[in-house]
Amino acid sequence: MVRIIFQHPETVGQGPQVLQTFNVHRAAVTRVMLSENHLISVCSESNHVRSWTVTRFRGRILTQPSFTPLASFNVIELDKPFSPMSSNGVGSYGDKDDWAVFMQKVVQASNEKFICVASTGKRLCSLKSVDNSNITSHFLN
Repeated sequence: MVRIIFQHPETVGQGPQVLQTFNVHRAAVTRVMLSENHLISVCSESNHVRSWTVTRFRGRILTQPSFTPLASFNVIELDKPFSPMSSNGVGSYGDKDDWAVFMQKVVQASNEKFICVASTGKRLCSLKSVDNSNITSHFLN
């Protein structure tokens, strides 16, 4: 279950309110990203991703029209991160104003990683090591 909770600056003294609730994953949700144009959630079952388009007016999220489902796909993750603080996971990477991406490695010992758009799951590009050695980690800044 994914819930969007908000509080407007004009309503100081009042508690946060639930804007929208999504019941779309069968397993626990592990990551959520709310960008300027998309809501992206990832669950623990095969890194299943669901995304929705978000409508805003003057920076605020609108409820009419409601969130529109955009995509449903799985992100392959063969290498588990060394620790929860590791940046070696699949993502999503990016900030709220830019495109968010997932990084996936399709084969365990590989010299190539694929970059996919987080909102749609479409492959954006691939990265290959220059000397054909295996890619063991990555860092995004």
